[in-house]
Amino acid sequence: MFGIRMGQTSYAEALELLARHPLTRDLKREQSISRNGMSYHGTKVSITISRDAYGMLALVSVEIDPISLWGIKDLPYSALQFAQYGDMIEALGIPDYVEFSSSGRGRVLFSYYQQSYLRIIHLRTPDESRLYPEMGLFQLFMNNLPADVQPSMYQWLGYASVETYFDQTRR
Repeated sequence: MFGIRMGQTSYAEALELLARHPLTRDLKREQSISRNGMSYHGTKVSITISRDAYGMLALVSVEIDPISLWGIKDLPYSALQFAQYGDMIEALGIPDYVEFSSSGRGRVLFSYYQQSYLRIIHLRTPDESRLYPEMGLFQLFMNNLPADVQPSMYQWLGYASVETYFDQTRR
């Protein structure tokens, strides 16, 4: 993500990559209060990177339309606010696993890319009974470890119905 590779990219290198990347270089930068991270803000987009107590890169997160930015004016434009599920598939390939859940923002779909340590969350509308390329990006996390595979995680079956995914466990 943005050229950052968890376990290979240092915190300082991540800052340099974000300063040069075309999707992040014009965003407003803010040092975290604890000085263990940096936030980048643009129109309806917030990107945060954090380091651990040893100075190693620990987390990269992207949030679309975060409450913390509501009402803030004059933020730089960010094309990331329009990212969709189909864009993710085109850029990263099919996910290793998907998981269906709910959050405070409604029904969501988690997509996991184990080798990249990515967990990507997309919003589903209440009437969406299947996966669509047009589902909007909500949050993206790159952690320093892959996700633990859970029984609620399904292998990718394409833009299928949620019921088709749930049928995997019944076989």
